Amino acid sequence: MVHIYKLPPIIIDYNMKHLQTIILLLFSTLLFGQTSDPKTSIVGKWTMFKHILVENGKPVDKFNSDAKIVYEFNVDGTYKLTSAFKYEGKWDTFVTVGKWKITSDKKKVELFNNKFLPPHDKDGTSADHPLTIKKMTSTEFVTEEYWFSEDPAGTSSYKKQ
Repeated sequence: MVHIYKLPPIIIDYNMKHLQTIILLLFSTLLFGQTSDPKTSIVGKWTMFKHILVENGKPVDKFNSDAKIVYEFNVDGTYKLTSAFKYEGKWDTFVTVGKWKITSDKKKVELFNNKFLPPHDKDGTSADHPLTIKKMTSTEFVTEEYWFSEDPAGTSSYKKQ
């Protein structure tokens, strides 16, 4: 003999509302691509893994093993950018430090009070500039930024370490 048990309507209503909330949360996360506030998500160490530039109407990944780009955003509002490039078999590393803040509309990371650290501190200046947030999750940060003399800016993708 098979017994069929029915749950009381209150339990079914509670479970359906709970399920609807979970589905809505997952859908909104996928739809907006942003899982948390950029101000708290950006804190940490980010390593570039892709830099796309459009050439002749086609996206081209300009990032290769001859470059290592790492941003470290600290909770105190300071940052460090370490850029290492391999040229003629030797690595040269540039370190830039400064301050960061998320704009009030949460669409950009403003970098300001920037300076190169020795030995490249006499090679030039690092101007204040924004990084436009194209995507920000707990593990990925995508921004528009210039490499050297690019025009227009490329799209850089970073993974959180």
